[in-house]
Amino acid sequence: MSLRHSFVIRYIPVIMQLLLFSCGDAYRDQQLLHEAGMLSDSLPADALTKLQAVNNSENFKRPDYAKYGLLLTRTMLMTGNRPPSDSLVSLAISYYRETNDSTALFDALYTKAMFFFSTSKYDSAVHYFAAAENVISPEVSGHHKRIRTQGMSGYANLYLGRTKAAVKNYRTVLNLLDGETNTEGKVYTLLDLAQAYKYDHAIEDAIDMCRQALAIAEKNHAPAQQSVALSRLSDLYADRDDFEEALRYKKQEHALRVNREDIPTHNLAQAMLFDKQNQPDSARYYFEQAIQGNDPTVADIAYGFLSNWYEKQGLHEKAFGAFWKKQETKQHIESNIRMAALERRYESERLKNENNRLKIEQKEKDILLLAILLVVFAVSVTLFFVFWRQKKNRQALRLQTKARELAHQNVLLKQQQEISALREKEALLRESLFRRIHFFHRIPSLHIDEENAGELYERLPDTGNKIRMKETDWAELTRSVNEVYPGFIEQLKTQYPLLTDDDLYFCCFVKMRVNLQDLSDIYCVTKSAITKRKYRLKTDKFKITEKHTDLDTFLQDQ
Repeated sequence: MSLRHSFVIRYIPVIMQLLLFSCGDAYRDQQLLHEAGMLSDSLPADALTKLQAVNNSENFKRPDYAKYGLLLTRTMLMTGNRPPSDSLVSLAISYYRETNDSTALFDALYTKAMFFFSTSKYDSAVHYFAAAENVISPEVSGHHKRIRTQGMSGYANLYLGRTKAAVKNYRTVLNLLDGETNTEGKVYTLLDLAQAYKYDHAIEDAIDMCRQALAIAEKNHAPAQQSVALSRLSDLYADRDDFEEALRYKKQEHALRVNREDIPTHNLAQAMLFDKQNQPDSARYYFEQAIQGNDPTVADIAYGFLSNWYEKQGLHEKAFGAFWKKQETKQHIESNIRMAALERRYESERLKNENNRLKIEQKEKDILLLAILLVVFAVSVTLFFVFWRQKKNRQALRLQTKARELAHQNVLLKQQQEISALREKEALLRESLFRRIHFFHRIPSLHIDEENAGELYERLPDTGNKIRMKETDWAELTRSVNEVYPGFIEQLKTQYPLLTDDDLYFCCFVKMRVNLQDLSDIYCVTKSAITKRKYRLKTDKFKITEKHTDLDTFLQDQ
């Protein structure tokens, strides 16, 4: 293995761990973002918990980062937490503008407007409420979005003292609610419009709006809405110093007794109205009734009024007792405030613990995933080394086989060289022996070098000269062949007894590599006749059936 490969393999575990933790955290953050999106509307506190558990939001891709910024800002506002800045929701607005996602852009603009509303920057809030309304698509669901933006713009304008603009906002909401079945929304919008008229010093218009709201609430048998409308009417008449009408509406409100928790507040309000009308006995009665409730704030105010009332009547002991009760009630309120603060701290710690638990669970999953990946990595490395070793072994085996083949080829080459040398010697010896035959010079093919005989046999011209053989020539032929090829003739006679003397002579000529032309001249026949005779000897006498073996090859091997 090369040095470079060993360096890479050494750092593979580190690389794998880095990839694992980055992928594990990224997957966990993605899952938390998805769950927060599902919970943001119904359970914003739980959604905020999951968003705060995100380890590294910078790893989000741009669409997810925009969603994260929008959800985090919105859930913090919904749970009463103030976001540190509007930077995240501003990034979301930029992204949704680029992608022309009008639905998400409305949510982002509305959330930014609510951020400015929560930080008392009402001018900016009005601006972004208007911007959010401008991106609403012309569809049925956009109706409700316009109601939200116009209503919140009305509140912001009231805080800014722009009562005319607030009246216009609430009038727009009323027009949007005309075709709606949401009578509750219409009642509260009329009451908000009444408040706007009140701040615009149009008391008669404010009273008219409250009466319209009261009529709708009575028609729908909604005591909670009636109670609010009656309370607003009572306050409006009190502002006009018409305490008789104010008291009448306050008594009607008290008679509704919408909620037992609201009774002390109603009693306190009636007591204060009687006090302003210089009816001390009635005022004392309702102050005492207000004390009987379970609202400590109302009781604290009522004890203060009672203490003053007793003091005016010269009942100093009772005045002291009432003031003492006021002090106790105040301490109780402060205790409740501290308890509420402790509860908030407890809730905060609970959320932190929940976040830590989620982180621990995720770490456990990461550790399990790391263990699995390490096992897979170990198996992969083992398999890599096994395959690498097998590859090396195969390469070594191929090299050994190649070396053996080369050695074998060298041996074969040497053997071929030795055979060639022996053949040359044999040819020289054969030629020297054949030269003793007196008819040697009459057979042209015996003068051809054996190495080139195969190429020149068929190229010899047909001379037309017949070669006459005498009895002495046949005897000399057999003698010379026996000298050059010892035992050749005897072997043929023994193994193939069907051969005649003439067949043996013919075989001797073939053994001596006499070509077809010379054989046809010797036997005074055509070349085709010689070829046929060779074939008959091969099949009839030698019983050779292989097609690829001819008589010449067979006899040369003998």
